[in-house]
Amino acid sequence: GPPGPAHGPRYIEFHPVLPIAYTINELSSTVSVFAFDADAATSLSPESPVLTLQLRQTLSTLPPGIDASVKNTGGSLAVAQDGGLVLASNRGHDSITTFSIDDYGLLQFCTCVSTGGR
Repeated sequence: GPPGPAHGPRYIEFHPVLPIAYTINELSSTVSVFAFDADAATSLSPESPVLTLQLRQTLSTLPPGIDASVKNTGGSLAVAQDGGLVLASNRGHDSITTFSIDDYGLLQFCTCVSTGGR
């Protein structure tokens, strides 16, 4: 996630076509979008560390207008096989948030649906 308070990345998923990676951040209830440099990743070694991920965007997994004091953690993350959507689960808020993916891999909030949990 971005600099600042702990975000606690929990899972990482890659876009099926674009050089983009997505993480769900457990502690901050956010999803982060990273540009992924596959060429740099193939040359990784302990002697020669290189930057492979560059942060592009971070969005809340909670719907707009939700009180920030709601107890929640980011759960899991999935990227649709066609590369058009990201789904993120919220533990505490008991919901699934859907984001659309634009041509550059960036996200836009679509909807948040209750799972009826508890």
